[in-house]
Amino acid sequence: MKVVADSDERNINARFALGRMYYESGNAASALSVYEDIYSYAQSMPSSSRKDDYIKNAKANIDQITASYGNSSK
Repeated sequence: MKVVADSDERNINARFALGRMYYESGNAASALSVYEDIYSYAQSMPSSSRKDDYIKNAKANIDQITASYGNSSK
């Protein structure tokens, strides 16, 4: 999964799946890093409803992790 997600940063769905895999396996720090990367990348995308969904979902995941495990820069 990491190879697929890392091979193309535009593959947001693979990156979300990687973050979820990390989170569900108990690796909150790696999941947080993935979601923060998605959040930052999505902000640089052209305006669209997909961009808005990516930002919203990444932020929700960041907030969930930080509420449970600690603070984030976002």
